[in-house]
Amino acid sequence: MVHDDATSSLLRLRADLAADIRHLEQRQIALRRRLKRLDDDLRLLGAYSEDVPPPCRPNRRLFRRNELKALVCSILREIGDDASNRTVALIVIERIGITGYQRKLEAEMVQRVRQTRNRLAARQ
Repeated sequence: MVHDDATSSLLRLRADLAADIRHLEQRQIALRRRLKRLDDDLRLLGAYSEDVPPPCRPNRRLFRRNELKALVCSILREIGDDASNRTVALIVIERIGITGYQRKLEAEMVQRVRQTRNRLAARQ
């Protein structure tokens, strides 16, 4: 396959970016290990308190497969199909027990409820 100069430059740039990403991922792993060791040392010394931010943990999923759909369906059965997405999202947040949520979470949940309702409507 013959590449012109522009294509070759783009391929080289892509390879460089992929290498940078690999390097950053390895650096992130090393920093997480180092942070964990420091947290362990602080615990041993008894200096670990509420002032120290909690250790990093990976993101966890809020819902298992089809769990949000089932929750939205049950809420819609209870309060009716004419409820707004925001209302349904606030009820979902309340039912899963998230306290101290922020507007960002509310906006994300409204979007997820909207997508779920659109999928449900498409199936009918």
